[in-house]
Amino acid sequence: MKASLRVDDVEVLAFLWDPEAKIVVHPAHGAEPARPLRTSSRAHFVLTDSTLTALRARRAAPNAAVVFDAKNACDAPGLLAEGFHRFHYVRAPGGAIRWIFPAGHNRPLHLALHNAQTIKAALYKAFVRACFLSGNEHLCSSGTWYCSFSPRELVSGLMDSELAFHGSAIFTGTPGDDRKATIALSVSGSGDGPTHFLKVPVGRHSARLVSNEVAVLERLSNAVRGVTLPTVQVARATRGSILLGSVGVAPPWSSRRFGLAHARALLALYEPFLTTRKTAELELVSQAMDAIRTLRSGPLAYNGLEAGISALAIDLEHVAAAIDLDRRVPVALGHCDFTPWNMIVGDGSIGIYDWELARFDVPLLYDLFHFVLQTSLLLPGRRNLKELIRCALAIAPIRALIHERGIDVNHHFALYLLAHASRYALQFARQSSVHAQAHWLVDGWRRCLQELRSTHGNLY
Repeated sequence: MKASLRVDDVEVLAFLWDPEAKIVVHPAHGAEPARPLRTSSRAHFVLTDSTLTALRARRAAPNAAVVFDAKNACDAPGLLAEGFHRFHYVRAPGGAIRWIFPAGHNRPLHLALHNAQTIKAALYKAFVRACFLSGNEHLCSSGTWYCSFSPRELVSGLMDSELAFHGSAIFTGTPGDDRKATIALSVSGSGDGPTHFLKVPVGRHSARLVSNEVAVLERLSNAVRGVTLPTVQVARATRGSILLGSVGVAPPWSSRRFGLAHARALLALYEPFLTTRKTAELELVSQAMDAIRTLRSGPLAYNGLEAGISALAIDLEHVAAAIDLDRRVPVALGHCDFTPWNMIVGDGSIGIYDWELARFDVPLLYDLFHFVLQTSLLLPGRRNLKELIRCALAIAPIRALIHERGIDVNHHFALYLLAHASRYALQFARQSSVHAQAHWLVDGWRRCLQELRSTHGNLY
């Protein structure tokens, strides 16, 4: 028996088609949705598991979008003959659709958005590549759609000018106010990976983040050496989307452990923008204090995480009260999401992408702490966090930086925890549902904050 049609499966796709699109669901056993089938408006998006309805909708409303959900159970040659295009989609473990890619290509561009960090993930990528090369990409998908529009029509609606490309794949983004869809594109038609990425704001706050990424990359274009950055190809396209060049390095690999290449990259990012600020003057600190007050006073969404966030807010409040606001700290450029899945490391080079959270007044070592915490809390085979941080701090360039700049490691670690944990705790507190990783993060932040308190701020 087929699963029921889910509106949330196509919400991002409908938004990419038209931000004002009204999704109309028409199951095979349901009543005929007469109004959408008579309209010529582009702002209608019909989802159906009936080939008959799909054909009627296509003929009656050629400007609307029509998606036939085949559930990977049948082919629909009649739809292909009527100008429909076949797409496959892949669900995340939680059930949400994460990747969408057109059928018939032998290169899995969506793997560029799936940065392998484990043996299991690497084996998955090898399996997907084998499926694509053999023309059996449906074997690694969760389902199949037949859409009345082509990838080219979808992309052209997001660009001010026509862009010729040979392959594409859509990453639907992480649900929430910061959500962005990313379309990987191969413009050259050669090579294994994408040459460009089209980022499209979807969530409430995402347009500001995408705009910030453009501003940061434009400022960095001639200022940073030793790090490969995305190039801004189109700064402000339709609906605030941006087109970025790839950061491919050769031969590419990725490391879940903070090492010498990461340390050198941070020093290269710090060097042009290094200055000092009083702790009380840091915007990250004032934003953290505001977030903590909101968490302590405001109602929290009932999403299963409210007890953990309430306890976290108390821990944050205690650590914030112990911060020396008069202490001057060295600050510089911070990526603020410096993780293995936002970079590609090669022999002697490192490419870093997703700069939307970056800012130029971040306490040094913020990105080091973030890298170690995220990999420790989110990836399998988690090791002792304190030991991992000590190993990262002992790397020669980092050790020299701490000495030269007189960095109080414990003070900087406390600032990182306050800024990062308060921001995302507030985000989680406003969501009606949260993913399992949110629970892991909140638990991990609480452990770190409690260790800071128990050692009176002398953890390292």
